[in-house]
Amino acid sequence: MLWLGASLPEIVNEAGFGLSVALYVLSGILLFFVLEKVIHWQHCHMPITKQHVHPFAKMNLIGDSLHNFIDGLIIAASYMINIPTGIATTIAVVVHEIPQEIGDFGVLLHGGFSKGKALLLNLGTALVAVLGLLHPVIAEIAMALSSVSVVTNANLLRRKRI
Repeated sequence: MLWLGASLPEIVNEAGFGLSVALYVLSGILLFFVLEKVIHWQHCHMPITKQHVHPFAKMNLIGDSLHNFIDGLIIAASYMINIPTGIATTIAVVVHEIPQEIGDFGVLLHGGFSKGKALLLNLGTALVAVLGLLHPVIAEIAMALSSVSVVTNANLLRRKRI
């Protein structure tokens, strides 16, 4: 199964280099090509004001949100392995996030956001990690409920046949 975070050689070893792998690679290239073109399309040389925020600051918010979502996925996956691995991963992610969030705050300030808005947006992107953390948990619950539903339906079908 293809998973987020696997390198291309790992995916090719596992699934072979078929059409699905090629489409995933092409989709990723096209996604970031379009994102880059949108950012460059909005490129400007206007001075930074409170009414004008530079596009790189918005791009930083998108990238930081994706990064934090993946951090949440990694933390959730590590807790699914076992508790000590989860704790170690959580500590590692927190330690690596502190300087990154400080840097992101500086990027947002330089991009034209006020201190308060930059802090609020930085907090919002950090909270996206919670969505990443909850995603596998909700998926696990949904799978458990669907398997219970399948077993219940099978039992009901057996009872009707008797």
